[in-house]
Amino acid sequence: MDKARRQGWTGFADTLEPAFESAQELVGMELLPPLVAESAKPLI
Repeated sequence: MDKARRQGWTGFADTLEPAFESAQELVGMELLPPLVAESAKPLI
């Protein structure tokens, strides 16, 4: 991680939220069935 920070990568992205948003978009396009969960919940 230190090498990445030296190269300018200081931020991070939570992968759970974008994955859930993508799944919701696919539901909206009727490519997936409706989701059971209403929102993304952290596993911690």
